[in-house]
Amino acid sequence: MVTLHSTIIKFILALNVAFSKPQIQHLTAFVHGMILCDGRLNISQIHRHTNEYRHLSCMTRFFNESPWNSQHLKKQHIQFLLNKVKQARFKQEDYRPITFLVIDDTQCKRINPHQKWKGLIIIFLIRMEKVFGLTAPFPPML
Repeated sequence: MVTLHSTIIKFILALNVAFSKPQIQHLTAFVHGMILCDGRLNISQIHRHTNEYRHLSCMTRFFNESPWNSQHLKKQHIQFLLNKVKQARFKQEDYRPITFLVIDDTQCKRINPHQKWKGLIIIFLIRMEKVFGLTAPFPPML
C-alpha cells in the first residue's frame, strides 16, 4: 500500500507542487494503482486497481483541474536532483561546480529528432568551451 510515508510520495511532495489534502489523497491512490496495474496503463485500469470508492471521474478531474504545470514540475525536478548531487558532493568535500550532460528527449515532439540532437550537442559543446576552455574536436555547425 502506498501511503504518505512512501518514498515515491515523499519525492513527489518534495517537488513543491501546490496540492490540497484531497489532491494528495488522489495522487497517493493513483500511484498505488500504477504500481499494482499490469500491462498497458490507462486511467480506468489504474482506477480499478486502487480499490477506491470514488467514481472514475474524480481521478480524471484530478488530472484535468489540478495545478499541473509541466514546466514548473520539470524545473522543480531538476532543482531537486541538483540539490541531491550537491549534498552528496558536499559530504565528500567536493566543491567543484556541477557540470554534466543529460539528454532526455522523451517529452520532445517528434517533428525531426535529428535536429533536436544536433542542437543539444552544439549547446553542450559551447558549454564545454566556456566552462573548461576546451575547443571542440570539430567546429559546431550552426
